Amino acid sequence: MKPVDPEDEDRRWIPQLWSVILRQARGLPVKRPSWFERPTMIRTTVTSPAVLRAFEHLNEGKPYAEQVKPFNFMLSAAGVTPPAGVDPSDRFRLVAPWESDPARWSELSWVDVHHPDRGPYRITTIAGRPGQPKVDTHGDVAEKYAAHPEAKALGPDGEPCGRGTVGLLQRRPVIAGEIKLIGKESNRLEERSAGLLTIDELDERLVVYHDDDGWRRFTLPKLQAMGSKKVAEAIGISERRARDILKGRAMPHPRRRAQLEELSHGFESQLRTERRFRGQTEFLHLEAQIPGLGSEIGGGPFHGSTRTAPREPCRGPS
Repeated sequence: MKPVDPEDEDRRWIPQLWSVILRQARGLPVKRPSWFERPTMIRTTVTSPAVLRAFEHLNEGKPYAEQVKPFNFMLSAAGVTPPAGVDPSDRFRLVAPWESDPARWSELSWVDVHHPDRGPYRITTIAGRPGQPKVDTHGDVAEKYAAHPEAKALGPDGEPCGRGTVGLLQRRPVIAGEIKLIGKESNRLEERSAGLLTIDELDERLVVYHDDDGWRRFTLPKLQAMGSKKVAEAIGISERRARDILKGRAMPHPRRRAQLEELSHGFESQLRTERRFRGQTEFLHLEAQIPGLGSEIGGGPFHGSTRTAPREPCRGPS
């Protein structure tokens, strides 16, 4: 949410934030805007009874017009560290009635949606204050972003990105594993769009249609690619029995099925490894068939530059 005036349409704070992130990463001098010290907030909506119940004690004794009601806007603090005495493993999410003035956010009464009986709290952006949850500032977000690993990319070394990865990233190949059928319908739309749902709450916002036919759609095709002889030798059954299973004429015992599923996963890993080196292997085979090929393209498959053999000049008809 905008750190200066949430209701102002001015978006110049975004390039200012990016400028600080990039200059810090390059080791250049940085002038931090004053709003870098303000807490990060998300504007969301009261869309569930659980969230509305968190405001019960704040609504108590107030006229209905002044109460927090369904579908009202509210503030949700982002990047919260619970105060001392709260179990770090407990879910902790702070919300407060809507307030457009950032200068007043620290004065509001904040409630933990999951444990409303523990509050209310007053937030702070300074760590270690007794009884006060710490909320990340925009400056904290800028510093964390530079070391945030990009899960969708590989580093220059071909390994998944970590916090210390630096350089030109490359695409990360994706191989489909288990496929889940989900519906387009969803619940908790406001919380999802605001980024307030955790991984543990994924099942609460998606409608999943369970598919028990993964054996025929995924495992059998891999085993069929291996062949009945290799399958039989790998798990210790007759080739005839393996052939019946692979053709779908027989269903293995649950214990055998588990062995076959594990075998198919291992076969898939082997295929991935073979694909990785296939290009190099094909070149080496080609080089063995055509003497001098390696020297003509720079000394072999591990050279980055290429050279072409000199050509005879074109001659016209004599």
